Amino acid sequence: MKKIIKKSSIEALKQVVSLTDLISEDTQLTRVGDYYVAPSPFVSTRPMTLCINPDVNRWRCKATGKHGDVIEYFKLAYRLPFIVAVEWIAKRCGFRLEYEGPTGPFGGFPQAELPLEAA
Repeated sequence: MKKIIKKSSIEALKQVVSLTDLISEDTQLTRVGDYYVAPSPFVSTRPMTLCINPDVNRWRCKATGKHGDVIEYFKLAYRLPFIVAVEWIAKRCGFRLEYEGPTGPFGGFPQAELPLEAA
């Protein structure tokens, strides 16, 4: 069975991680008033249509209408599944995720409950 990332851990990651810091590692951000703008990774012409609001840690692409939080950005920009995006962001920022679900050598099930192989 797969481990599941705790919802509280995902919410804490969203609060701790700075979207502007992560995006600025990959692309040049320009300050415009209270916002930052950058070329959009979602359109081929790459105009300055990606707007980031650092106060609420959210983004919007004016060209495509896509918007969201830090996880949604990296999920869409790098075409990652949700869990991979969460783990990638956490690793990149040094954030320790908490998991729930199966643990131990037998996936959290007592050994007596494991199915026996046919003899």
